Amino acid sequence: METTKLKDITQDCFDIILNKYSKTLYKYCFHMLRNSSEAEDAVQEIFIKYYKQYTGKETNEYIKSYLYKMAHNHCVNIIRRKNILRFITLDNEEALQIKTEDNYYGSELSEEIEAALSKLSSEQRTVIILRTIEEMSYEEIATIINKTPAATRKQFERGRKRIKAFIELKKGEDCNETFNII
Repeated sequence: METTKLKDITQDCFDIILNKYSKTLYKYCFHMLRNSSEAEDAVQEIFIKYYKQYTGKETNEYIKSYLYKMAHNHCVNIIRRKNILRFITLDNEEALQIKTEDNYYGSELSEEIEAALSKLSSEQRTVIILRTIEEMSYEEIATIINKTPAATRKQFERGRKRIKAFIELKKGEDCNETFNII
């Protein structure tokens, strides 16, 4: 009888975690993968993996960092698989398309920013997205990507400079892009 109560409590706690983090993880996965159905699938797979490991004793900060770390690793693996498949099939049409979606839980980015983000490494993209859109600290991001906060800050600065240079190259010197990473 007590194990049934414990399972119910654990399930209730997991449901709270699912409701709290599913939208923000979706936004993160969408920005990394630039495809809504892939982002939805990724979030489901992340929560399935997390549920299998869930004990109910985790703290809020641990849960947030751990979920983002899982999301980062999962998205990077998907990107790697895509790049390998693209290399094998020599299909570059998909690489030239920039996918943006109008309504996906908030943060809509301009085509220029999406194009610039696609030029960054997956790690730089992660740092930019987590810092600007998810508003995480460098310490939180460092935990997710297994770097020091100083290295994370440097990745952010490099990524920001590359985005700014890309946009200026695309638009010319009178770049009026209003995005808070520049």
